[in-house]
Amino acid sequence: MAMLVKNWLNVLSYNEFYELVLSDYAIQQRIVYVIDNQSRQVLVESQSDLLCETTPTIKVEQMERYNQSIFHFGQMLAKDVEHDGPVTCHAFRSYAGSPSFTEHTDPDDVYLYVLEGQKDIEMYGKVITITAGDKLFIPANTVHKAINTNECLMLSFAMENYIQMKVNNELDVLSKNY
Repeated sequence: MAMLVKNWLNVLSYNEFYELVLSDYAIQQRIVYVIDNQSRQVLVESQSDLLCETTPTIKVEQMERYNQSIFHFGQMLAKDVEHDGPVTCHAFRSYAGSPSFTEHTDPDDVYLYVLEGQKDIEMYGKVITITAGDKLFIPANTVHKAINTNECLMLSFAMENYIQMKVNNELDVLSKNY
């Protein structure tokens, strides 16, 4: 898989990312968010929402729809890990010291790929540093947190379960609690 990652480092640059997030199309599609100082994900409703933030963490959802290369990379990743289901991709652009989500879990397996810069991930009680060209696997339901120590552009691929499976899992948990 390491060879595959090197081929994908140029799939998205900082400039291309900004062209996307500042486009009317991305704003109209409601796929651009900032993570605020309270670790909340806030929808960006206009370009001015981004321009008034000094060093926001910007999240763009549905990157698998952005270009063919990202889409195919997600499909190849799914095949490589024998995943039979939807693959989604979010892009994160962060600055040194910019806000991030608090500790959380994801219901799906996640693969992080750093395109530029460096990202610190707190997981399993330690900090893991990943730099351009590196990947990190986060198993479903694993407590983790991103720490924005440095500037970074990163893709996050989720090997999603179908919604039906997620609903059934939620119902199973609820039935065990009652």
